Amino acid sequence: KQKEVADTRKHKKKKKVTLYTAKVEDLELVFKIISPSGPVQEDTNVTLTCSANANPAVKNYTWYRADGGQETFMGTGRVLNIKASRERGLFFCKAENELGSFQSNTRQIDVHLLKTLNYIDAPQIMSSSDCTKTANQVNCSCESTGNPPPTLQWSLDGLAVNHSEEFAVSYEHRSGTGVSFITMSQAQRKDHFTVLCRSSNYLGSASQRFIFYSLPTSAESQGLSLN
Repeated sequence: KQKEVADTRKHKKKKKVTLYTAKVEDLELVFKIISPSGPVQEDTNVTLTCSANANPAVKNYTWYRADGGQETFMGTGRVLNIKASRERGLFFCKAENELGSFQSNTRQIDVHLLKTLNYIDAPQIMSSSDCTKTANQVNCSCESTGNPPPTLQWSLDGLAVNHSEEFAVSYEHRSGTGVSFITMSQAQRKDHFTVLCRSSNYLGSASQRFIFYSLPTSAESQGLSLN
């Protein structure tokens, strides 16, 4: 509040004197969590602000963490930047001017723990994947890891194949892996052909090729596995 006090002494001009009548308890101290808003994940950068409408103006802002019955000093200034942690506890700020100091209410940052158990992994094809060829048919298996569980797709000479009368395709889920099987008739197969297994999820893909070719001196075709 301001009051005008007249100086009644002669030969003196009237003066305007400012009287500070505000009490510290009348301060409007605002403590805000401004970035980010809402729940935050652990180790996220968090910005806290403290502001007061005071007369005289605030000279110092200090930050504290409430640890049970103790106060742990955190820093000074209107803005405090910290990393969110579930062990951080409650925060509050203090504002100080010529008349004294005032403490804000305590605030707690809502921290969510990161879920580390649900790992993610790009697909990898296991060395157990294999193809065999007999006089009548070709049998292949493709085992892959990955999370999210990858999709396994077969192709023959560059063309995708699915379960049909000509191709018997099946899938089996195992602990930590998935296995796809394909059986195809040898009657319509050429002397040279390539079977490919591709494993893919949104993180990437992996593939393995099985190349078949016939040797004139052998009654059986030979297979070559290439990643």
